[in-house]
Amino acid sequence: MPTSCCALNCTNRKDKGSRKKFFRIPAEPGRRAAWLRALKRSDFEQGKKNPTAAWTPRGHERVCSDHNIFISGNPSKDPADPDYVPSLFNLPTSASCNRSRNPVAKKDRYMRAAKRLRVSSENEAPPTSLNDEEMIADPPPESVETLRDPLPESVETLREQLTKVQEEKCKLEQFCESLQSEADNLREERDHLQEQIKKSSTSASNLTDAKCKLFTGIPTVALFMFVFRLVSDFIAPLKSMCQQDQILMTLMKLRLGLKNADLALRFSVSASTVSKVINRCIPILAVRLKFLIHWPSKETVKRNLPKKFRKKKYSNCRVIIDCSEIFTERPYNLKTRAKTWSNYKHHHTFKFLVGITPYGAVSFLSSSWGGRISDKDITLKSRFYNKVEYGDMIMADRGFTISEELALKGATLVMPPFTTGRTQLPGRIVQDARQISTLRIHVERAIERIKNFQILSQICPLTFAPLLSDSVVICAALTNLLPKLIK
Repeated sequence: MPTSCCALNCTNRKDKGSRKKFFRIPAEPGRRAAWLRALKRSDFEQGKKNPTAAWTPRGHERVCSDHNIFISGNPSKDPADPDYVPSLFNLPTSASCNRSRNPVAKKDRYMRAAKRLRVSSENEAPPTSLNDEEMIADPPPESVETLRDPLPESVETLREQLTKVQEEKCKLEQFCESLQSEADNLREERDHLQEQIKKSSTSASNLTDAKCKLFTGIPTVALFMFVFRLVSDFIAPLKSMCQQDQILMTLMKLRLGLKNADLALRFSVSASTVSKVINRCIPILAVRLKFLIHWPSKETVKRNLPKKFRKKKYSNCRVIIDCSEIFTERPYNLKTRAKTWSNYKHHHTFKFLVGITPYGAVSFLSSSWGGRISDKDITLKSRFYNKVEYGDMIMADRGFTISEELALKGATLVMPPFTTGRTQLPGRIVQDARQISTLRIHVERAIERIKNFQILSQICPLTFAPLLSDSVVICAALTNLLPKLIK
């Protein structure tokens, strides 16, 4: 529908290219009534007396700008502005009208007052009080009614909105409090679960003395840290594991004989990472801990000689030696299969020589050899004779037929007597054999300590064979950190 002016006797319409402005009659009840009174249409006035002839504007009625109904040319949304309602429509032409009735003057006063308020607010000074004559100056009754009509309804609406906002604010505060309490409970639960996981997980950070002895064979955490400091400079940390956990994993492999898959689950890493860590750490540990297997001097041995050895007959005992064997899988190579077969154990084995001091510390350890090698050969090939000095007494089992080799070094061999070809031994020889067996048994106790590391008590896989000698060195060195075997 075309837009046309609703002023009386006005035929203006909104056409394309026209520069005329058309102002819509507002929908607010108070302001709408003021606009309709300002238009002063005769049929609207007559409609008050005769409602059947009343003119009622609909949504499409507008007033054009040709009637100069606003001082500034456009309506204002400020109720205090004279342009809030049309004020120039049918303006009186008398020049002697009251100053307060002049809409132009009223607009000027409004602009000056607004300017003063703006300047005062910029200077952060209290707003200046305006002269009542300048602000009000006897406005016409229509203007006063126009300004006052919408206020009560606006205030009530604002109060209702404020009440709703406050209620929503209270609800939000209560909701925030409940969320905060729930978040605090979740944090406490998280911390509790983290502590439980930390306690139950396998890590060097939560080791105790009991766990350390169980997992590694080392009696205290302090000694574990001592071992760690010996090798920490030679082991690089991984993204998934710290250096301490790598050492702990390696020692658990030796002590408990766990499979790589088991260790991977315990430390939350992959099986390939476990294999990589063990293959790298075992040689380093063997090199760094080998100094714990020390060949003591004669004076040190005699100074720490136990009471059982202080008899004149055995006071020169320097070392007690014996061999031990570790079962292994059947090799594929025929020559290797022949070299590792042990007639004594009736199995494929690796053999190593152990020597302990009279007070029970491991003082000599050979490399691992095939189980076919004899006790005499392994003693020769392990260069044991280079350690022997003049006057030493070596205590061994019957299989060590090395008396001639020791005699060349000026040392003596003490071993239980042979019973071959004898129906009964003399009482003196039986008594000496009992004493020798009582003293020589301590080397078997030392070997048992070494074999408490389950990796040496199980059947050694062929894939682990290259690391076996280093593993024996580590196990023997760690047994020297335990309390004395013989007091």
